Amino acid sequence: MDGGTVHLQPPGKPPPGSSYELPRSPLSSSAAPTTASACQEVLRVLRLRLRAIRPREKEPASEGRSGDLEESKLAVVDNDLIVEAFGPQFANNFCYLPAIGTRGGVIVAASADYFDLSDSSCTSHTVSAKITMRANGKTWSISAVYGPQSDEEKMLFVEELKSLRGTVLPQWLLLGDFNLLVKESDKSSRNVNRRHISAFRSALNFLELTETRLHGRKYTWTSSCSAQTKSKIDHCFASVEWGLLFPQSHMCAITSSMSDHCIMKFTGQLGLPSFKGFRFEEYWLKQRGFIETVTETWGRPVQAGDHIRNFHIKLSRVAKALRLWSRARVGNIKLLTAVAEQETLPGE
Repeated sequence: MDGGTVHLQPPGKPPPGSSYELPRSPLSSSAAPTTASACQEVLRVLRLRLRAIRPREKEPASEGRSGDLEESKLAVVDNDLIVEAFGPQFANNFCYLPAIGTRGGVIVAASADYFDLSDSSCTSHTVSAKITMRANGKTWSISAVYGPQSDEEKMLFVEELKSLRGTVLPQWLLLGDFNLLVKESDKSSRNVNRRHISAFRSALNFLELTETRLHGRKYTWTSSCSAQTKSKIDHCFASVEWGLLFPQSHMCAITSSMSDHCIMKFTGQLGLPSFKGFRFEEYWLKQRGFIETVTETWGRPVQAGDHIRNFHIKLSRVAKALRLWSRARVGNIKLLTAVAEQETLPGE
């Protein structure tokens, strides 16, 4: 990802030039956290900008943003630069990986209106921090990376990624420009380094991370030469525990003319309305105890004045009984699904 930053902002029209959205609190900057909001998965929008920081003459400084992750191209980042680039709400709430020459460098900044960023640390190609959501006090770790380009350094980089496991929380998000492929189909040509792919996948299995699916585009980078090569070297990986915090997370591609890397918009919560009513699951028919539960519940006597009322009461009883039976028989289906998806990385 060619240049980048992390922003958190309220839902609404995104600022010009933004590249990534990650989760963020739905609270406005003036609202205090409430009990109701704390019950929601609040980290709604964390923005990642993958391009070099440059002056924005026509853009208000970080209006309405909440967090940023950006490839900085800078060896030193101070508070004045953060305030100028992103706004005063990001002051003293950032960490960064220094650039080496004109390559690399990553800034992770969070709006103090919604998050507290702490316990930051760096390795050669990564910067990590703990994020605490002010709305409900929940914490999770984020690690932003800018991978090396040489073959020798890539193998060392894979080992570097594995070393992060003991320094982050179970709720962990790992993302950035890895300069590595997860699978052979992540490149438009057949000229791939299978050794690097195997090592990278092995590291992801060791770290117990699953790649977040990118909707809308197969590749994230396009070469500038005449015979264009396309590849997916920008990735976002999450642990099972992070996925349970944000079960509705979604990542999609957005066209950009500013970089040879595509913009990747990652939203922690889609805000889809949830259905609280009864849902019949077809797989229940194959589960032991289903027929017995339905038969026993349906056969209970009903004292009602008409047949329609009797029918309604019986259906309501069966629905409630099946919910209880499923909870005891099957358990937490979201947790079981997340564990099953973790068993094998996509493409295996």
